[in-house]
Amino acid sequence: MSTPVAVIQTHNASKTQEESIYHSASTANNYAIKLMDEIAPLLSQMEINHLKEAARFRSLIGELISMTSITKDRCERLINKTHLAEIKK
Repeated sequence: MSTPVAVIQTHNASKTQEESIYHSASTANNYAIKLMDEIAPLLSQMEINHLKEAARFRSLIGELISMTSITKDRCERLINKTHLAEIKK
């Protein structure tokens, strides 16, 4: 059984709002990837008799992975941009 997200995030006490969002998006992205890995065998079996439904589930999880990855990457860029601005001061 994995550690609840709330517990993981309290260990990652962030300094800024951007860092907090980054940690949340990163955790969500990791869980979405694990979900796809765990459900892949079931989806493969489902494709035999329920092709449309299996494709829909695969697509939904893929979109979740994509959205969380984009959020994580954008936060990372924003954090880096903020840190660069602070260094220039």
